[in-house]
Amino acid sequence: MKIQLPRRGVIIMVILISLLAELSPIAAAEGVAGAYGKASIPDLIEKASMYEGKRIEIEGEVIGDKMARSDGVWVAVLADGAAIGVLLSPNDASSIALLGSYARIGDRVRIQGIFHRACPDHGGDLDVHAEHVSKLAEGHATPHAIVPARVSWGFALCLSGTTLAALWRLRERRRKTS
Repeated sequence: MKIQLPRRGVIIMVILISLLAELSPIAAAEGVAGAYGKASIPDLIEKASMYEGKRIEIEGEVIGDKMARSDGVWVAVLADGAAIGVLLSPNDASSIALLGSYARIGDRVRIQGIFHRACPDHGGDLDVHAEHVSKLAEGHATPHAIVPARVSWGFALCLSGTTLAALWRLRERRRKTS
């Protein structure tokens, strides 16, 4: 039985398809004017040179504080354990009501904008200049229960620390008098 090898054209086609599959979603979006390629924040950080100057789309929780500057409002967007600075217009920033912290989950947003690996306008920082902002979900408070065992341990440690300090001070006084 003779095995027939594929033709050269088929081999080239398979190689081309493999190469296209390796490219980021950005490459597919570049062909469409004004299209945004979906990217994760860790990918933006790890593969910054690949995304430089590209139109990207990220989703995440807005955390920290809003920082108003002359050129817009800065926020941090967190997703997959990484955060990135995003420059918003004052109008877009006003749509974000709740910012994430220990006590609450911030608004979840979709940001479409231009990624800069070393932004010339902002001191070489890695950032995104937002062109469109959509709120996906409202933020909410995150209650944290008081664990009685931790309160007991805290009280016990304070009491033992105070007792040890008092004993040490008593010992020092006795040394000085003798």
